[in-house]
Amino acid sequence: TIVANDFTLTAGTVDASGDLITVTGDVSIASGGTLLGSTGAMTFGSLTIASGGTYSATSGTTTITGDDGGEAYKNNGTFTHNNGLLLFSQTAASSAGYFNILNASTSGTHTFYDLKINAASSSAHHCFFHKDLEVLNEFTKVGVRNFANTGGSVAKTLTVHGKSKLENGILGDASTTGTYAFLGGLDITGGTLQIGSSHTIQASGIRNIGGTIT
Repeated sequence: TIVANDFTLTAGTVDASGDLITVTGDVSIASGGTLLGSTGAMTFGSLTIASGGTYSATSGTTTITGDDGGEAYKNNGTFTHNNGLLLFSQTAASSAGYFNILNASTSGTHTFYDLKINAASSSAHHCFFHKDLEVLNEFTKVGVRNFANTGGSVAKTLTVHGKSKLENGILGDASTTGTYAFLGGLDITGGTLQIGSSHTIQASGIRNIGGTIT
C-alpha cells in the first residue's frame, strides 16, 4: 500500500500485518488510534504518536525518511518495538540543516530494539536527540555529520545494551553534554567519536579499526 502524501489515524485500529506500507508524507496517530505493523516493512516520511496513540512496530524494519518541521520521530504515546529495527534514512538535507530530531520534549526515555542512523552524503545533516535513548540490541551510525544529544545544558543519555558500530560521520558533538554508555562495546570502522569536555563515555570496550577519536 502506497500513500503519496500524509496518513492520519484518528481512531480505531489499522492492522497492516504482513503488508508493505509506504507513506511518502507524515504519519500521525491520534489518541485512541493504533497502527499494527506486525512483520511487514513500514516506511514513513515522519512519525508522530500522540498521547493515547500506539504504534506496534513491525518486527522487520520501520524506515523514517524525512522530517515534520524538524521532528522526524515524535512519541508522546506508545511505541512497541517488537524486536524490530528503527531506521532513520535521509536522502536530502532540510532547509534547516538537520534531518531528524527525536521529540522536542525532554522528559522520559525513547526505547528501541535496533536503531540505525543513515544520513545522506551532505555536510548539512544532523540528527539530534532531546530525550534519553535506550537501545536494547544494536546501534549503528553511518553517513556524515553528527548524531548527538541537544546542545547547551540538556544532558541526555544514550544507552546501548548490545553492540554499537560507528561506520562513518560523527558520533557525538564537542559542544554538547551527556553520557554515552556502550555496554556491549563500540566498533569504529570509520568516522569520528567526538568527546566533548562535558561528555561521559562508558564502554565495555572500544575497538578503533579505521576511525578517529577526538
